[in-house]
Amino acid sequence: MHYTTYLSATRPSTGLCDVWNWDGGATAHSLLAYCDQKPLTGGNVGGNFSGVDVDAFTFNLEGYHERFSRLGSWHWRQKGVWTKIRSGEAADCGIGANNEIWCTLLWQP
Repeated sequence: MHYTTYLSATRPSTGLCDVWNWDGGATAHSLLAYCDQKPLTGGNVGGNFSGVDVDAFTFNLEGYHERFSRLGSWHWRQKGVWTKIRSGEAADCGIGANNEIWCTLLWQP
């Protein structure tokens, strides 16, 4: 998994992120945005009261499934396609059926 704490449509950075939901949420609005890509080697990063605001995530080596809320519909994302995380959201990802990655975006209380 890779994540970014910097995402901008106008201010250059060290990399680019192909974000499929630039406006946040489950509605498609693709944008190639400036970002700083950081690897997550295990555990977690960010979240309420952590002091780290994660803006988006992806899996650069394989595709993944995502949905918004536990009742949302699953959608397949190609490797390297970024999902934007809105303020107050967290991504809960794990390995499931057929050894594929499944991520649910949830509102944090």
